[in-house]
Amino acid sequence: MTIRILAGGTKINYPPNFEQVLEKTKNDFWIGVDYGALYLINHGAKIDVAVGDFDSISSSELEKIQKNVSRIIKVSPVKDYTDTEISLIEILKKDVTENIILYGATGGRIDHLMANLFFILKPEFKDLVGRIKIVDLKNEISFLKPGKNLIKHDADKKYISYITLGDVRRFSISKHKYNLEARDEVLPNAYVSNELNEHESQGIVSFESGIVCLIRSKD
Repeated sequence: MTIRILAGGTKINYPPNFEQVLEKTKNDFWIGVDYGALYLINHGAKIDVAVGDFDSISSSELEKIQKNVSRIIKVSPVKDYTDTEISLIEILKKDVTENIILYGATGGRIDHLMANLFFILKPEFKDLVGRIKIVDLKNEISFLKPGKNLIKHDADKKYISYITLGDVRRFSISKHKYNLEARDEVLPNAYVSNELNEHESQGIVSFESGIVCLIRSKD
């Protein structure tokens, strides 16, 4: 089983054929965050938990959520974590090991986008490195652990970018179109628009410490 979260981002950035995704994944564990909970209900999807301050929906829409979701975590608009982070904290409390896919995290406000990319640097979310993936219309974002990471070909998304998130030691890229010898990155750095070498079965990204963000994209 996969844990799937729909945040409150704009629908225009949802993955292609998202309603089909909902149908195919109805047996997975679904969390709706703020407006994401309402979207799931309106599209007949099963929803296990709703999370948020629900400040982006009307009182009648909130009532609809309350009638259709057995577990609701309603939080104050004044808080130390975003609604999406609170949903991740709830998952971590359960001490489960399933992978997590987050939708609706990249559209709309830039500050929300940045929060959804940099939460992984907080110590309380370190166990999600290598487990969580952010998916939207044209991108798939994941976070790599230290060590030797094998990067497979993806026919749908040929462009690959690597973002070093802070202090990353002995970072190297091999078996790609553009390779990089091992180097230390003290500050965040973006290696964008790379591709896998078409003559190799997979690429390799290695580093000794830190976190690297992997972004697969298509035009």
